[in-house]
Amino acid sequence: MPPTSISRPMPVRSAADALFLLGLAAQEPLAPATYTFFLDRDGVGGVITEVSGGSAPDTVLDIVGIMAGAAASVENAEYLVVATMRPDGTMLPGDADRWSTASEICSAHGVGLLEWFIISPQGVAFPRSLIGEPERWAFTRRHDVAPG
Repeated sequence: MPPTSISRPMPVRSAADALFLLGLAAQEPLAPATYTFFLDRDGVGGVITEVSGGSAPDTVLDIVGIMAGAAASVENAEYLVVATMRPDGTMLPGDADRWSTASEICSAHGVGLLEWFIISPQGVAFPRSLIGEPERWAFTRRHDVAPG
């Protein structure tokens, strides 16, 4: 039987795109876990990694450290997207510092922390917003198609 072609996944170019993708991967009902995935410069990724449990707030830093270190082994990994599921609440004291530390960890490994979502029954929160940092999805603007 001849090999079939594998289509390239649709790019993830916004927080909404990423949340849609995470919604497909996340457990129901919501359970403590952290999900990560890499994107290339065009917003195309591959595998979503799930780390179950790990409800201690700083666990995300360990996960980011492992994933950022792995980025060198992942072809075209330029950005890391992280989502922490918190079924018992939303943002916690120290999340602003965790965002800054996670961003520094990624930068030290040559990958950009694109977003860290905190997903809870109350909705989606963005720790970067605690320090007034804007979203980092600007790379998507390079790919806008001119009309006509």
